[in-house]
Formats: sequence, structure tokens, C-alpha cells
Amino acid sequence: MAIYIKTEDAEKVILDPKGDDDLMIERFSTMPGILEIRKASETEIKRLWNPENVTPFGQTNASTIL
Repeated sequence: MAIYIKTEDAEKVILDPKGDDDLMIERFSTMPGILEIRKASETEIKRLWNPENVTPFGQTNASTIL
């Protein structure tokens, strides 16, 4: 349902409305600058989720993490 991404400059939670965390992790793991990527815990979702960055598709805009 959500993945946690850490870069040198930021931490982000990206919600995946389809619930395919493994596919999202696979896709984002090849992006440069990703230090850590994994399924997000409920605590991380509550701490990092910012609804102001939601696109019309219901997930955080990936370009905001890099």
C-alpha cells in the first residue's frame, strides 16, 4: 500500500492505491540517488505523508523526491 524512499536530501512515503508495493519498489530502486527503499510502516506513513503532494492519480508525485 505504501513505500518508503530515502535519498540524501529527503525521506518520502509514496502511496500505491493498487497495493503493488513490490512493483513500485522494483521501479524506484533503479533511480539514481535512492539510498533506501522498502515497504513503509504505519508510523512512517503518518509521519511523512503530505496530502499536498498528491497527484490526480492519488499518489505522491515521484519527481518531488529527487
